[in-house]
Amino acid sequence: MKKKRNFLLYFFLLLTQFACEKKDISFFYANKAAGFNGSFEFTKKNLPINWILYTPKTVPSSDFDLYSNDKDFINGKRSLHFKVRKCKSTGGWLSPGLSKEIHAKPGEIYKVSFWLKNNKSKFIVKAGGTSEFDGKMDILVTSNMKIDKWKKFEYLCTIPNKMNKFRLEINVLQPGEFLIDNVVVEKIKK
Repeated sequence: MKKKRNFLLYFFLLLTQFACEKKDISFFYANKAAGFNGSFEFTKKNLPINWILYTPKTVPSSDFDLYSNDKDFINGKRSLHFKVRKCKSTGGWLSPGLSKEIHAKPGEIYKVSFWLKNNKSKFIVKAGGTSEFDGKMDILVTSNMKIDKWKKFEYLCTIPNKMNKFRLEINVLQPGEFLIDNVVVEKIKK
């Protein structure tokens, strides 16, 4: 009886350990000196610093390359390049992508701009307000249009009540090549 109880206890502890192991859902290199890093100039291991990244290691159901591209850019000396062969169309941390959060207050208005190139992929860009347990994100653009030459996108976003952060999230939802550069988030003065 005692052996059976010890075995069950050991089995339960082992099962609990496997169930509690944390799977990373994003990747982040931090460096305050790099600032916002919207043109992806500052990198570590060929990935941009100060961005939350959904990488091949954190999105195992996908097959893609994510890297700093120093041959095709609109601003500075780099862009961020996604070369996606397989992915889910779910978005968020379940698809290749990146995000950024900054402290904000309800009612603040932010101007968001970025430059894109796209070949065969479908992408989505969302922005809005978040708090620790809630969020209200608006879709700024979702498209699978071919963009051969760098194209600028620009939007305004208002932080909703009870939210204390501005969040920008960009995902690739369908295989293809997607490049982004010169991401700028500015608070608009009232």
